[in-house]
Amino acid sequence: DMHLCISRQTENIVKNVLRNHSKEDWAIKYVPHGIDENKFYPITNDPKFEEYKKNMLGDEKYDFIVLHTSRNIRRKNQSDIILSWRTFLDQLPKEKAKKCLLLLHTDKVCEHGTHLPNVIKALCDPEIHKVKFTESKFDDKHMNYLYNCSDAHMFFTDNEGWGLGLTESLTSGRM
Repeated sequence: DMHLCISRQTENIVKNVLRNHSKEDWAIKYVPHGIDENKFYPITNDPKFEEYKKNMLGDEKYDFIVLHTSRNIRRKNQSDIILSWRTFLDQLPKEKAKKCLLLLHTDKVCEHGTHLPNVIKALCDPEIHKVKFTESKFDDKHMNYLYNCSDAHMFFTDNEGWGLGLTESLTSGRM
């Protein structure tokens, strides 16, 4: 039996509780976890990233990009994200709204989720409410590029805590 502590705070609490017991009886180990800052980080002055960004976004220049990364399943609430995006953009002047993009890193259609292109068609004016999908799974390098393409990360889930994508995005310098 062993106490595996995933934070230094937990390790200190456990050691404090056990301070009156012989250290020979302790089976406590700190197991660091989290995001590898060598894989997810803010990118500056990288021509390969600039090329990736141009390929991802095309020639259009956006003033604000929101990223969503998650599986297309019911509890991830992608339809609510799309509706929220439209509601947000409807509060901006049209010319500013046209310079914003919602970037969805998820399957367009999934039997456990919804048909997102139909949701977008029903809720969004393609001239004003811009939504774009990524087309494949990415390795860590390309996920870091994707995070760095955005200004913010949006995540709406039911019955779920903090998402891994949010932490990777924060580590990449995105809110």
